[in-house]
Amino acid sequence: MNWENLFQANDIRGIYPEELSDEAAFKIGQALVSYLQPQEICIGRDVRLSSESLFRALSQGIIQSGIEVIDLGVISTDAFYFAVGKYNFEAGVMITASHNPSHYNGFKICRQGVKMLYEDEGLMELKNILKNLPQLSQSTRKGKIVSKDISGDYLNHILSVSSHFQLKDFKIGLDLSNGALTWIINEVCQRLPITTFLINEVPDGTFPHHLPDSSLPESWQEMRQLILHNDLDFGVVFDGDGDRITFLDNEGKAVEASVILVILTRYFLSKYPNSAVVYDSGSSPIVLENILKLGGKPIRSRIGHSFMKTMMREHEAVVGGEHTGHFYFKDHYYSDSGLMTLMFILGILSDLKKPLSVLRQEIYPYYHLITELNYPKVKNYEQKLQEIVNYYQKEGAQVENFDGYIIKGNHYWIQIHPANTAPVIRVNLETDEKKVLNQKEQEIKTLFKQLNFS
Repeated sequence: MNWENLFQANDIRGIYPEELSDEAAFKIGQALVSYLQPQEICIGRDVRLSSESLFRALSQGIIQSGIEVIDLGVISTDAFYFAVGKYNFEAGVMITASHNPSHYNGFKICRQGVKMLYEDEGLMELKNILKNLPQLSQSTRKGKIVSKDISGDYLNHILSVSSHFQLKDFKIGLDLSNGALTWIINEVCQRLPITTFLINEVPDGTFPHHLPDSSLPESWQEMRQLILHNDLDFGVVFDGDGDRITFLDNEGKAVEASVILVILTRYFLSKYPNSAVVYDSGSSPIVLENILKLGGKPIRSRIGHSFMKTMMREHEAVVGGEHTGHFYFKDHYYSDSGLMTLMFILGILSDLKKPLSVLRQEIYPYYHLITELNYPKVKNYEQKLQEIVNYYQKEGAQVENFDGYIIKGNHYWIQIHPANTAPVIRVNLETDEKKVLNQKEQEIKTLFKQLNFS
């Protein structure tokens, strides 16, 4: 069994069943008990077709090791984080591949306190147990599976955000991407003074309407039409497991995650002055500018939910965000939640009495950007990326080696990041002049083509 391919920087992820099989899940359950030595492990799962089978196999590995499994059922990933924090579980596993296509699945694992297992913080140790002890001994005492309904407590947790605001009667669109958030969304909407238009709300692990990746432009098309045809105030697209979100404004235009983070930052720093705000290396420079201007403490993180959560907790940050649409909150156990982000934006827009399109223009008036040009991780990609860096350094740009490369030149900013969850190189480009954007886009594409990234 090839454990190397399964174990990523942030979590365990692979194609089912070729890479992540039921047999692998069973052994991971055994290894997890061996490593963490808990009395119980809670497990949640998304709507993917393989999630139920992986749950059964993972659970068997755990209970045959003598440990109890708390079955949280089909829930969103942000609800899973809530459960681990709220009930102080010693360990937890969320079965999901997040935004990956339907044939993928994976495990997000955390220990007590919603502290993620990642890289050298537990995940590599778990991998070594699996590699070195392929036949783990079984306990003489068999555990059991106990179901737990967290919907009432989670609903109260999400709705508690609205107590800080006088919510306006918005008309909004919600695209659930046929994903895990379908388990709770109706109960939330019924308790808010808003009118909602739901699409792709039927759970379907094949994700028939679009990929469960809310950051992709092709995932926005249905929502854009819904907004324009129904004169909505704004719309959102959630990803497959509900932990990230993309906003489209009243004109049907996508609002950059960096703009949403600035909106959240302004609110939280007005309530909690001098607090830390965490942002990832792919976030727009406007995020850092606003944190500093508002007197906050900017904390930059590597891209990835595990790295972000660690930085959030370490600096007791009030809010954080990634350029892909993950937003983190201190009051959500330093974890990300698409639904909580929606609640805060509803409240903030109610207070400001401005449409999202106006806010975006105020925050981001001079910038133009292209997000996530993707190139495969070809052989010797590290050496080839260095050639690109050398090109820009000769041009006079400043280059920083952080989570890939950050290149700052005259009127432009480029971030090059080898992805953690896919075999690709992601490139983000931002400029303060439209003509520079077009020039640099062609320049980047030419460089990657010349170096045979194809």
